[in-house]
Amino acid sequence: MMKNSHLLVGAIRHKRSRFINYDFTHGAWYLAVDLDELDKLQSQLWFLSVNHKNVLEFRTTDHLDGSNNPLNCSIRNKLKTLGFNPSDWQIILVTYPRVLGFIFNPVSFYLCYDVNKTLRHVIAEVNNTHGEREIYDFINTSSESQAVFKASATKRMYVSPFIRPEARYDLKVSNTDDLIQISISEWEQDQMTLFANMRLTKTKLNYRTLTKRLLHDPFITFKTLILIGWHVWRIKQRGVTWTKHHPRDSEN
Repeated sequence: MMKNSHLLVGAIRHKRSRFINYDFTHGAWYLAVDLDELDKLQSQLWFLSVNHKNVLEFRTTDHLDGSNNPLNCSIRNKLKTLGFNPSDWQIILVTYPRVLGFIFNPVSFYLCYDVNKTLRHVIAEVNNTHGEREIYDFINTSSESQAVFKASATKRMYVSPFIRPEARYDLKVSNTDDLIQISISEWEQDQMTLFANMRLTKTKLNYRTLTKRLLHDPFITFKTLILIGWHVWRIKQRGVTWTKHHPRDSEN
C-alpha cells in the first residue's frame, strides 16, 4: 500500500511584471511520488506503469541525467555530496507522468524531508522547449525549522524568450497535510520579471481519483506545451523584446 505518494490537483498561476503586465491561471494535476514507493505504483494502478508503455507512464529516463539509475539512489547520492545524511529521508517527486507516451515537464521538484518530516532541501529539474535540462539545488541556509521553505539559485539555462539567462530564482514551498504551494520568483538584478505559483490540493492516489483526473483533464502534458506556445505568441504580439535561443555551450 502506498503511504506517502498522492495526487496533486489545483492551479498554476504565472504573472509577468517587466515590460508587460501579463497574468494567467490554468488548472493542473501532478503525481507526487515517494521515490521509495515507485515499484508499488503499477501494482495498484493498471493504467500507470513504471518504465513500461501504458496510458500513463513514469519513466526514470525522463529525469536527472536520463539514465536508468534508480532515482531514489541518485538523489540520495547527490544529497550526500552536499553534506547531508539522507539514508532515512523521504524524497517526494512532484512531476507530470507521460500521457500516451508524450512528456513535457517544464519543472519537476524533488522535496527532500528528513526523519522529522522537515523539508531540508529542494531540487528543481527544469526543462525548456529546446530539449535541454538543468538541475538546481535550493539549499535552505537556516538552521531552524521553518513553516515555509525559502531558498535561491542562480539561473543557468535559457527558458523564456522574454527573460535573459542572467537571473535569479527565489523558491518558496509551503506544505501542510492538505495543501502544497510552490512558488518561484525570477529576478533580473533587483527587478522581478516573473512570478509562478502552484497551489495544489493533496488527494489520495488510487484508481478512482486518477481516473477522474484523466476524464477531466486527459492530456495535461500536451496542454502544457500548447499553452506555452499560445502565451509566448500573445506576449510577442504585444511587442516585448524577443531573446533568441543559443546552444548551451554559448549561453552560460
